[in-house]
Order: sequence, then C-alpha cells, then structure tokens
Amino acid sequence: MRPPARRPSAPLPVETVQTPPAPAAPAPDTTVVDNAAVQAALEAALSSARETVPTGPPMSSGERDALRLAVQACWNVDPGARWAQTTVTIAMDMTQDGKVVPGSLRMIASEGGDASTVDAAFGAARRAILLCERDGFPLPADKFAQWQQIEMTFNPEQMRIR
Repeated sequence: MRPPARRPSAPLPVETVQTPPAPAAPAPDTTVVDNAAVQAALEAALSSARETVPTGPPMSSGERDALRLAVQACWNVDPGARWAQTTVTIAMDMTQDGKVVPGSLRMIASEGGDASTVDAAFGAARRAILLCERDGFPLPADKFAQWQQIEMTFNPEQMRIR
C-alpha cells in the first residue's frame, strides 16, 4: 500500500531571473579582399578543369553510328508489344572509359502510349544501354567532351543519336 501523496500547504517561492545585458555589437569586418588573388585562383581552377577534360573535333557520323549500332544490338523490340509504338529519348552522363555514370540514366521525352507503355519502353531502352556497356562503349577518348553527355532516341522505326 502506498502512502498518500502530500501536497505542500504553501506555494513554492518563485525565483527571479535577471536578464543579462545585451551583447555589444560585433566589431566591423576589416578583411580586405584582394580581387587579383581571387581572380588568379578562379583562373587556376578553371584551367585545371579544362585540362582534365580532353576536347577534340566533333564526333563523326561513323562514330555516332558505331555507338547506335552497339546499343541497337542489345535492344530487343517485340513488334507485338504495346510499347513497340512508343518512342523514348534517354539522356545519360558518361565516364571517360565509355560507361554510363551510375544513376545518370533518365528519360527526358516520350511520344505515344500511356504511362505504363512509356515505362515499358524506357525499361527496354535502359536494359539495352546497360547490357551493352559491359566493357565500355567504343568511343574516341580524345573527343570525351563531345560524348560526355549523350541523348539517344529509341524509336522502333528508327534509332537515332543527338
């Protein structure tokens, strides 16, 4: 059995709290920005970034066709499937060894069909790209700046690359 709870007969005293004085305003910032030093650092960063990305002439139509044919060889289109009438455009970022940057593969446009057929067409195109990239696509290393970002249109009638 528990003893009955006791209640104090008189209210507890209330403590008064004094508010501390407001802090003094901070001293003004007297840092001097050397614009020439900032500009030099910016130029150094940009030039090193340019050196890591090889540039070159635009990709030739033969190089574009080689990539298209490599992916097309892995793209299975069932003419009887509902999505076979749907066109999807896919964008992806590439690494210098000719592989897709993980997580960069995305659909940017579609034509024909409802949401489920568009999803099915995107899935087939995505599988074709990832299946064929095993050892990396045969892309010219000196033109990496030209193919670092790729858009491919998967059209059952005709496949083309931009």
